[in-house]
Amino acid sequence: MNISQQKHIIRRIKDIADRKKNEIRKRLPNINDKPLTVEKFVKLVRGGKVKPYEKSKGESVSRVGIPDAFDVSEYHHPVPYGKAAYDVDEYNRLIAPIILREQELIDEIVLGDATEALKMIRDFEK
Repeated sequence: MNISQQKHIIRRIKDIADRKKNEIRKRLPNINDKPLTVEKFVKLVRGGKVKPYEKSKGESVSRVGIPDAFDVSEYHHPVPYGKAAYDVDEYNRLIAPIILREQELIDEIVLGDATEALKMIRDFEK
């Protein structure tokens, strides 16, 4: 197997691993986020529970979000910048076997033969 083929196969392995890790991430519940849906926001406004700010925090109408124009702090708690919205320890525990298998496959690609590598990638995709 030449270098170009190795690079291609390694890229495929990484893509498959990333897809699997993303699927796991999507299944984890958000723990640091209390989303405010549009439906709930409209009910709060109609019920008089949410009032607009005296002066909007936004620059222009096209850049104003609901939290810029209305005091929704009691109902909306976005994830702080730099903080994950999911249990990072649980995520790391769940993806550890994927990372291990990804590295094993890459090692086999670099040190093994093309036919076996292709079979291993197909098994990894499952």
